[in-house]
Amino acid sequence: LLSIVDGDDPLRELMAERTFLHIGRLSVVPLCDALPSLPPSRQVVVCRMLGTIGNRIAAPWLTSLASSPKTSSDVREAAQAALRQLGVTATDPAPMWTSLARDYLVGSDGLLPYPSEDRQVMWTYDADHGLMPTVLPSEAYLDRQAQRCALEAMKLDAQNSLALSVHLAAGLRLAGDDPTGAEAGTLSPMALVM
Repeated sequence: LLSIVDGDDPLRELMAERTFLHIGRLSVVPLCDALPSLPPSRQVVVCRMLGTIGNRIAAPWLTSLASSPKTSSDVREAAQAALRQLGVTATDPAPMWTSLARDYLVGSDGLLPYPSEDRQVMWTYDADHGLMPTVLPSEAYLDRQAQRCALEAMKLDAQNSLALSVHLAAGLRLAGDDPTGAEAGTLSPMALVM
């Protein structure tokens, strides 16, 4: 990803882009997590990659980017083109985030990166360090992702009771799996009331 973000070496950028395309659906969530923090020229590249990969899990991130008033016109066009490639016509990201949060909560097929493994990697993007991995038990991964998506939905629609329900249910399940609450981290239900 650093090769794509830097954009200093076109050959390295092309090789990195091909690697992400080869990885396919496993690269979608890490690319999406990085997308909002990238410079506009790199957002265009990542949008193009997400459209080519063709996994609809990218839809909430792409719709959020396309609908943001802070997004430049070239990035908006790239995000919209990727959404067309995914067959997504909706323009409101809040319901998409809510739906994805619910899918994570119920463990819908295709959401675990490595379904046969008992541990998963959850990615976060830090502008100083790039993509940062956190290894979690598979159940905790699904609940943490459900919470992340529900929070995005609630940022866009504070009255979204379904997103709140998903967030709380995932947090309660995390707390039940880990009575200390350490697994839930900053995404615990208590984070909503503080």
